[in-house]
Amino acid sequence: MNEPGWIFQKFIKKHNLIKSTLFRGGNQDGLKEFNERLIIHVIRNSREITGTDISNLTGISVQSVSRIVKRLCDTGLLIKKDPLRIKGKVGQPSIPIALNPNGVFSVGVKIGRKSMDVLVIDFVGNILRQITESYEYPDPSKILPKVRDNISKTINFLNHEQRKRIVGIGVAAPYGLGDWPNELQGPPEVLRKWVDIDLLKEVSKNLEYPVWLEHDAKSACLADLTLNHQSQKFTNYLYIFVGTIIGGAVVLDGLLHRGSRGFAGAIGPSPVPRSFYTKSNNNSSPIVPLLQCASRYLLDEKLIELGFDPQVIVPLSGNDETYRTITVVRNKVDEWLENSSAAISIAILSSISNLDVEGVVVDGSFPLGVISELRDRIENKLNDYSFTGIKRPKLISGNLGNDARALGGAIIPLYWSFSPHKTSIF
Repeated sequence: MNEPGWIFQKFIKKHNLIKSTLFRGGNQDGLKEFNERLIIHVIRNSREITGTDISNLTGISVQSVSRIVKRLCDTGLLIKKDPLRIKGKVGQPSIPIALNPNGVFSVGVKIGRKSMDVLVIDFVGNILRQITESYEYPDPSKILPKVRDNISKTINFLNHEQRKRIVGIGVAAPYGLGDWPNELQGPPEVLRKWVDIDLLKEVSKNLEYPVWLEHDAKSACLADLTLNHQSQKFTNYLYIFVGTIIGGAVVLDGLLHRGSRGFAGAIGPSPVPRSFYTKSNNNSSPIVPLLQCASRYLLDEKLIELGFDPQVIVPLSGNDETYRTITVVRNKVDEWLENSSAAISIAILSSISNLDVEGVVVDGSFPLGVISELRDRIENKLNDYSFTGIKRPKLISGNLGNDARALGGAIIPLYWSFSPHKTSIF
C-alpha cells in the first residue's frame, strides 16, 4: 500500500459521521457514500470483478465506477489484480478489482453461555489471531476482565500500521446471558448479575476504537451472509444456529433484518408441541419453546451422564467425528438429531408461513458432518408437511460452524462501515 495512512483515516472518519446525519435527509454526499459501499459490497460478493461488470450489476455508470474504484484504491481498501487476457479478444484487457486484505482490520468478541472467543480478521474475513476460553457457565466477574485482556492481546498481535487500520470491535452475545439458568446449570444468583450489566459499556472501557454490540445468532448470520458464498444465492432466507441454546436471524433483500426491537428471526422461543420436550415437569402447557427441544445443551447433558466431556467427544467445529466409533455416543447423537430435526422442521414451517423466504441455512456448534446430517433430517421431516399456499424453501448447511458468531462479531464493524444499508444514503 503506497498511500499514507491519513487518507484512510479521513475516509473512515467520514463514514463514521453517518450516525450524526441520520435525520437530515438524503443528499449528494450520502448518495456518493452509498455508491462506494455498494461497489465494495459487490466486490466482496464476487471476490474479483471488473469495472464493467460492477457497472452492469449496480447501474452506476462505467465512468463513475472507475472514479470510485480509483478513490478506494488510493485509500488502500481495494486492489487491482493482474489483467485478464482473453484469447481472441481485441482491445485493452479487463482488470479485476478485489478487496485489499490489508485494507481494514476488525476485532470480534463472542461471549457465549459456555465459551468466549476473541479474534481479529482482515478485510476479506481471514482469521489472523484467535483466543478461545471455555467455562461451565457465564460468570460476569470472571468473563469481563478476560474479554478486555484478550482484546488487548489480539490488537497487540497486529503491527503499528495494521492497528491504525482497525475499524472497530464487534461484540456478539445472547440477549439475556443469564437467562435459562436451569438449562445452563449455573447458580441463579451469579447469572442474574447480567441483568444490571451494560455489556457495551463494560467492553468499551479504555478502548480507543468504536464498539458495536449485536445478538450472537444475528452476528453468526452476518458472518454467513458475508462469507458463505453458497447462501448468497438467496436474497431472503432464515438462518438457524444451533448453539448451546438454538437461535436464529433473518435476511431480507440481501441484508440482515433486525426488526423494530432486534428480535427478528429469533427462532429459539418458537412454540412447538410438548411431545418434543424430552424432560418431565409439572407444566401442563401443550407447547414448549423450540430451545428446550433442539439446543446443544440437551445433548451435552446426556453425554455428561455417560461420563464423556461433550466438547471433546463431539467437538464444537471441524471434521472430527470419532464419536461415531463409540456406539453409545453415536446413539445419543442420533436421538438428539431425530428429535431436534422434527422440532426445527415445525418451527421452519411456522416461520415461512409469515416470511416468504427462498432458503434456510442451518449451522451450529458441531462438526460439519453433524450439521449436514441435521439439515438432511430436517429436509426429510419437511416432506411430511403440506406447502399448499406457501412455497417450500431450499435448505443448505452453513460452513462456518462454531466460529460463526465470533466472526460475525468482527464483521459487525465492517458491515456498519462499508455495507450499503439504507441509512447510508441519508
